[in-house]
Amino acid sequence: MLRELKRVRQVTGCIRRWFDDDYMDLIVWYNFCKVVTGFQLCYDKGGYERALTWIEGKGFSHNRIDDGESGIGWKATPVLLPDGEMDKGEVKREFDNRSGELDMDVRLLVRDKLNEYCA
Repeated sequence: MLRELKRVRQVTGCIRRWFDDDYMDLIVWYNFCKVVTGFQLCYDKGGYERALTWIEGKGFSHNRIDDGESGIGWKATPVLLPDGEMDKGEVKREFDNRSGELDMDVRLLVRDKLNEYCA
């Protein structure tokens, strides 16, 4: 079940909320008027992790996450790299199963955007 992390490092220019569980992370960005301006839904955290990102005015991107574990002795910063198709049915199903405790407005927005991306 996605649960909100209480201590989230904030970045200049927006407010971030972060939700996670063993399979997904959901990071939601708000402007200072508390309007959602984007989100990143990371999934398959223990396997081949990928991220669907939506940013208002820019649209969607789908990437795999290189976790920085190259085996050369130190951990580098994770980066997003191009990736192919998303298993749309699986991601929607997992989000629905895990999002029951999210604020209704966040849940509906992400579900709406998932439907838009998967259309």
